[in-house]
Amino acid sequence: MDGQTAGRTDYLIEGKTVGYELLLFYRHSSGEYPNWEFRYEGPFQYVSHTGNNPTRFKLKRITQQTESITIPIDAVSVKGRGQGFKISQDVRTAIENYSMAMARKHFQHLGYKVIDFYKTRPFDLECEKESVTVYVEVKGTQTQGESVILTSGEVEFARKNRDHMALFIMRSIQLNTSANGKPICSGGEPLITQPWDVNAGTLDPIAYFYKLPP
Repeated sequence: MDGQTAGRTDYLIEGKTVGYELLLFYRHSSGEYPNWEFRYEGPFQYVSHTGNNPTRFKLKRITQQTESITIPIDAVSVKGRGQGFKISQDVRTAIENYSMAMARKHFQHLGYKVIDFYKTRPFDLECEKESVTVYVEVKGTQTQGESVILTSGEVEFARKNRDHMALFIMRSIQLNTSANGKPICSGGEPLITQPWDVNAGTLDPIAYFYKLPP
């Protein structure tokens, strides 16, 4: 696979070195799809590269993609807050909702009373059983889930509540499309760390807020 002719973003292809998830959006030419869209091919692993302008990359597919999805060019960015690269809102929402549903089902099956605080607190689920409260951080990804992206608020809360935290990662999610073109998630495998000590892993900064000097 060839990168951009100018090669301005080729360094991002080795995103694994900074914890990025590599999701492939591909087209043979700028006019292959309407409105300069790309075809989403799924998660890949960087293997090697040669040359430059354009660089030729060798990638390995991580999860078999049953059906590709065509996504507008303006839906692609490398500064998303989710798992690695930012993708279309429909795809992101589908993955998040699916992961949340799987997490709720898991803890309810264990006998917990589950309250959903998704998008309103620095954790996703509050689970209570026999006067014991567990705060659950939920993440979803199409990769093996070896790394996830956390906000500063999530890290701070997890540190303060270390003895009551759990990390639920729904990994290897498969993404297909419905008859009306909407993304549908299926499969996957839960990876659960409980109790979860965020300091036991490695936190790598991938962005900074820079304030100009006076």
